[in-house]
Amino acid sequence: MTRFGGWSSGVFLTAWVLCLLAAPCGCREKVQEPKVVPLEGKVAKIDTNRNQITLRYYNEKHKREMTDTGEVAEETEILINGALATLADIRVGEHVRGQVRVEGKGEQRKLTALRIVVERPTTEVQPATTGSEPPGDNDQDSTNPNP
Repeated sequence: MTRFGGWSSGVFLTAWVLCLLAAPCGCREKVQEPKVVPLEGKVAKIDTNRNQITLRYYNEKHKREMTDTGEVAEETEILINGALATLADIRVGEHVRGQVRVEGKGEQRKLTALRIVVERPTTEVQPATTGSEPPGDNDQDSTNPNP
């Protein structure tokens, strides 16, 4: 083996590789990948000027109610009773569910809604009478053959 300043080249190479491997370990901050999480709660505020929605929800991890505001991007899918809708169509107080992309932590945390789903109760509309039927004649009973 070739000598390098009193060291053999094998020992020098091993020490050099160990230095390279150890160097980045404490110097870099761990970059956290964004994660997509489900979210369900009640709408506390809608800001159509800033494209933001604020939800109040129960956080299982912290075991308490929380309020968070997230961005509603152009690509956010908003559905009300299965039909495409806009942020302006959502009402404060409505129960919503969906998916949110979470980037960063703490004060640097950014929330972006990916999907917002609203299920509103539907009411059945009864046909109105024309007013031309005499009172009592608009009752229909299929079991009575002689009305």
